[in-house]
Amino acid sequence: MLTRIWERLPFGEGRPPRAYLDDAPLPYSKREPHGQPAHQAAKKPTLPRTRGVKPVAPEIGESLSRLRAERDALAQRLQRLEAMLADPEKGQNAILYYRLRAIWDMCHRDLMALSRQFREKYVGQTAGKEGSAHSGSASGVVEDAQAARLRAVQARVRALEEERKKLHYELHERDKPFKVGEKRALTHTLAKAEKQLETAIQELKVLQQIMPAKPVAEPVQAAPAEEHGTQAALNVQTRRAINITLIALAQHFYLLYREEQIAEMALRASQKPVDEVNFGLASECQALGNKTRELATLSKNEKNRHEAVRRRVEYLKGKLHYASASDAIPEQNSVNSIPTRVAAKEGMFSNLGDEIPVNVLALDYWNLNQALLK
Repeated sequence: MLTRIWERLPFGEGRPPRAYLDDAPLPYSKREPHGQPAHQAAKKPTLPRTRGVKPVAPEIGESLSRLRAERDALAQRLQRLEAMLADPEKGQNAILYYRLRAIWDMCHRDLMALSRQFREKYVGQTAGKEGSAHSGSASGVVEDAQAARLRAVQARVRALEEERKKLHYELHERDKPFKVGEKRALTHTLAKAEKQLETAIQELKVLQQIMPAKPVAEPVQAAPAEEHGTQAALNVQTRRAINITLIALAQHFYLLYREEQIAEMALRASQKPVDEVNFGLASECQALGNKTRELATLSKNEKNRHEAVRRRVEYLKGKLHYASASDAIPEQNSVNSIPTRVAAKEGMFSNLGDEIPVNVLALDYWNLNQALLK
């Protein structure tokens, strides 16, 4: 106690704190409990050395160093993002950035799902079978795209029904009391879910009328390790037909989001981190965010996608060319533009509108090259 009082006294003006104690050790250690002498504290029991314990492998040390570096990098990114969201102008840019990334990821997931379903369907089919001509034609591929969309809508209806049941229970059957404003928010969310469910049911009825009256089997998930073998099992004509359909779908997605240059901004958002983009002022970002949400809703509720993609596939069949007879992916310069409106005219599918000079294959829109079959 006397020592602590001694430390607080202002002896020797102009001298740094504790300078009078630098020449002699303290009679106690601050890390030890009061009353324990320093010479006793130094005599702590040491654990016996364990013989035969191997040192940490260099590979584990390198992995730990890499994980620590990644952790530090993520922490720095999080700090930059927090600072960006705190700024009124930059915060709206960040919100728009993640909405654009969501659109990009949604289109990419649709392309990958369609590519996987095609691989699962056509693997194992031989050219000598009666249905091999159908499997190698682009029209047959589009018919299977209709079946895939029917399965997707069925899954969406089931998910919305489960969500409605959950919200109904939370609103009417639970025993826990509501917080301030919670009941009103649940009521609004339930009404929105019921409206989405009604729209999905109507879309399902339309697709069931278009599709032939046969059961639609649930797709079987293929193992990632079998992807290369699955592609090798398909002939060139089948892979070309699948790739044409995927390119047509990528062009269709671009046309859906070309308004206000949403597609171009989504491409920029996929190539840069959030703190390196600038889409304009806060008011401009808010307006673009509203447009993004509107276009995403239209895309989810689209009912004639399969027919639009089918016409685009028939148009592309006569436009694409390949470097060799064994190539399944067309040359990039044959996809230099996107026709805005394709329709049958005099028995031929042709462009009845303008052409947009955008190459979805060269620019890798929606990560198209990951979905294409090599």
